[in-house]
Amino acid sequence: MLYEDLMLDTSTKIRYKMFRLLTTLKPDHYSIFFLAEKLNLTYQQTYHHLNELNREIQLANPKQDSILIKNSGITTLNIILTLDDYRYQLLEESLPFSFVQYSLQEDNPTLDDFCTKMYVSRSTLSRKMKPLTTFLKQFNIRISYTTMALVGEENKVRQALFYLMWLGTRGIVWPFNFKKEELSFLKENFKSYFSLNQTFVGKKELDLMLGISYSRMKKNFYAPYHTAYDLLFKKSDYYDLTLLDHVPTIPLKCAKGECAHFYFMSLMAPYFTETKDPVLSKRLSAFAKDKNMILSLGEEFLTYINEEIFQNTLTKGEKQIALGNILSVTFAFYVINGPFPHLRIFISVDDDKNTALTRGCEAFFSQIEIKEKYEKLKTVFPNLMEAYGRFLQPYYEKRKKKDPLKVALALEQNILYTHQLQSFLENLNFVKVETYMNRPESYDLIIASSFTLKLKYPKAPLYYWDLDFKEEELIYLYQLLQEKYQKKNEEK
Repeated sequence: MLYEDLMLDTSTKIRYKMFRLLTTLKPDHYSIFFLAEKLNLTYQQTYHHLNELNREIQLANPKQDSILIKNSGITTLNIILTLDDYRYQLLEESLPFSFVQYSLQEDNPTLDDFCTKMYVSRSTLSRKMKPLTTFLKQFNIRISYTTMALVGEENKVRQALFYLMWLGTRGIVWPFNFKKEELSFLKENFKSYFSLNQTFVGKKELDLMLGISYSRMKKNFYAPYHTAYDLLFKKSDYYDLTLLDHVPTIPLKCAKGECAHFYFMSLMAPYFTETKDPVLSKRLSAFAKDKNMILSLGEEFLTYINEEIFQNTLTKGEKQIALGNILSVTFAFYVINGPFPHLRIFISVDDDKNTALTRGCEAFFSQIEIKEKYEKLKTVFPNLMEAYGRFLQPYYEKRKKKDPLKVALALEQNILYTHQLQSFLENLNFVKVETYMNRPESYDLIIASSFTLKLKYPKAPLYYWDLDFKEEELIYLYQLLQEKYQKKNEEK
């Protein structure tokens, strides 16, 4: 993930990836050679990092025993430390993360105080902060060592702070010097506007969002009211901009901007996943009350893409969810008028840029470029085009016709031996399995208990399967089948 690149140095990142791998493997004993191969490291590198990792996890939890077995390798049978706890321990030693947390926690932060607490010089701090500084620059956010804070458009700053803290803590710690109870007035007033409030993890995310905004307000960083908000919030029965007018800790001149900010936070990500979400119908009604360019664009896009790409197969529920996400994020881009920090940026996911869906999105935005009613959105068309495609990607993948993997079994004809493997393969909806007769080129994979087939057909896609196979070998077989299936359909 890009997040680890921003926060951790090279050796720390290796140990984090190592522990992440160990916690995802089946609890068992493993050789150092096995781990080295998985991580693309030498034996000596792996051994060195393992010893340091072993020391760190025992330090993090006194109940955690050593995972190293003398002259044997590694055991994952006794791992009790969670990946979240280990990640947070590493981040507490990270200068970028510590800076962000310090900026939110301290009432009177200073550069000298931070450097003293972290035992670091100013030059070292500047060097270690460079990846994060460069990353934030794309959003016109800078790091101020005078105020010891992130500075920029306040919505973007708070969004950046949220992801920088959430991806590091995942709800396991409360990273502020005030209690959650101090947020009760914010939570009671605004929680019903957030889809996040419907789920276990979402509630923790919402607490952190509110905590960051509250922390910024305490340090006199207030969110201004943007005139672009008027498109949705002005004269709205749903969005009441006077909710914070009588809160004594917020200056009256800042109350409207802060109120709008909390509503705006609920619109900055594609939170809708289900039609039963009570926020969805209210959000759609709020946009539909007054005809506006964002509603017009969303409806026009869905009509076009449903006809051209989905052949009018999108269901009513799919269109409602897609429209809810499209309207929300389009409004966010309209207000900010450019890119802003969001989750996908931090996780570095590669997309297939050449699909019928992406080409359909490109064609739509090319057609509407000349329409004057969308003039105020033209600067963010590239952002919208990318976002819209991603919102519809799950529906596109669901409808895309994929060729099943053709698998043949060249095994002993004995049901006592073959039934478990046969049942396993038949339960995979992306596999078509049959008994091997002839013509190896007809199959994507031939599972055989003998290499005689390979001797006759050297290029046959053979996978050896022994008579005394262990159940865990089915896991490795599944991974291979998935890889072949994905590759086969990528080449279509």
